[in-house]
Amino acid sequence: DLHDFETKQIVVNPLFRSDHGGAFVTPNTEYVMEATQYAAPYTGSGFVPLEKFNDEYRGGLTYWKFNMEKGKIEPDNSFTFELPPYSQDLSDAGKGPTYGWGFTNSFCSERYVGGIERGRPPFEAGCSSKDTDFMHVTNWKKAGELVKAGKIGKKVNGMTLISMKEAVANDLLYLIPEPKSPHGVDVVPTGDKIVVSGKLDSHAWVYDWKKIQTAMKNKKFEGKDPYGIPIIALKDALDKSVAVGLGPLHTQFDSKKCVAYTSIYVDSMITKWDYCEGKVLDQLPIHYNVGHLMAMEGDSVTPDGKYLVALNKLAIDRFNPVGPLHPQNHQLIDISGDKMQLLYDMPVPLGEPHYVVAIKADKLKPAIRYKSGWNSRLDKRSQWKTR
Repeated sequence: DLHDFETKQIVVNPLFRSDHGGAFVTPNTEYVMEATQYAAPYTGSGFVPLEKFNDEYRGGLTYWKFNMEKGKIEPDNSFTFELPPYSQDLSDAGKGPTYGWGFTNSFCSERYVGGIERGRPPFEAGCSSKDTDFMHVTNWKKAGELVKAGKIGKKVNGMTLISMKEAVANDLLYLIPEPKSPHGVDVVPTGDKIVVSGKLDSHAWVYDWKKIQTAMKNKKFEGKDPYGIPIIALKDALDKSVAVGLGPLHTQFDSKKCVAYTSIYVDSMITKWDYCEGKVLDQLPIHYNVGHLMAMEGDSVTPDGKYLVALNKLAIDRFNPVGPLHPQNHQLIDISGDKMQLLYDMPVPLGEPHYVVAIKADKLKPAIRYKSGWNSRLDKRSQWKTR
């Protein structure tokens, strides 16, 4: 709660066994998106052998309903899309022309389960054997309306679950090929394009929403996946791909039109590029192995620009050693000019930095002090108040 920076609620997903990297909200905070990482049986009723992985293990995408008046998540009014066991990853919500839709990566559409002890390839190699994975496109707005009307979904472990069959029948779920093993899906500020990138492809792929909508409207699909979900062909969705460096991940946006910044993990640098013209504008070495990055309000419809923070996984030689562990490293970068300029290093202990956002301080109005007898966790007067 930004009123006092206190945790006011924690919810546990009754269907998932894991998730990964960030919570993503729809533009008006109608819902909070949470995707699985590794597939698991929904029932949680005991051991299910990996030989049944394709049939009984499932991924998923939960849209947690958020009550703005109460400032609370409402599990009873939330719902989950059943998804194939493709190891879903990061998500983003559409805005402007893409409002009402959500976009979610996957990184193991091979449905590989390992087996190095039996002479099979390592898990990472098996999950990288295909040239592409799938971006999941979900119509959360229509799904919410149908769930509220009682037309789709059933309760499983207390959560409303929309089956893949129901989602397909109601035009709620589509798949689009994306660069293999992606770790970033980012809707541009104008909402008409989606940028996807992954460590195993040196390009950032830019998808065009108009082309995607046309394919949906005309039901122009290249086929269906093993679970019956329609697949929109890459040529019917892709606008362009831009060579940005080895190991691109997360993209943030500038206040300048069409300007984006992508973290480059393997090359340890930030690439500034134009997603309208499809050209690289500048590259800045960072120290080292950047994962995510954060531009000021860089994932909103009105990015503020000026500064960017690289959330680096390694510091190596940037700081004096103070023990057996090295800190991670945040680097502040000036992006106000044509060329990026590194300003400052800040060591961060205990944990690899992941998805973060920035907001202007003058937009917040935090409490200066609590009222006497106030329960900060429940945000109301305590029953044990003394006066």
